[in-house]
Amino acid sequence: MKKIDSTFEPELFISPKQALVGLVFFGMILILTSDYLAGPDEPFKAVRLGVLIQISALIAWMLSWWRPKIARWFIIIASVFVVFTGMLWLESKVFIALIVMPVSLN
Repeated sequence: MKKIDSTFEPELFISPKQALVGLVFFGMILILTSDYLAGPDEPFKAVRLGVLIQISALIAWMLSWWRPKIARWFIIIASVFVVFTGMLWLESKVFIALIVMPVSLN
């Protein structure tokens, strides 16, 4: 009889560190394109959201060294927070397309 390889993982998930790269990249894009995304009444909304994403990525990175499972859940919560905050602050419905991002982290 053949032995089955026990290292096979049936579930697909993304490493928290790969998700952190995505958060940092997305935060930098928001900061760099803030002139085009913000309205004339408050020009720094996108910059604030980008900085908030950068800070949450830094906190998650620090948590990933200490407690990886807590870091994974923090990234999921931060991702959902980013999507809904982006929808409210920037008044853009494009952020709803990013709601599938936390599903792959669970």
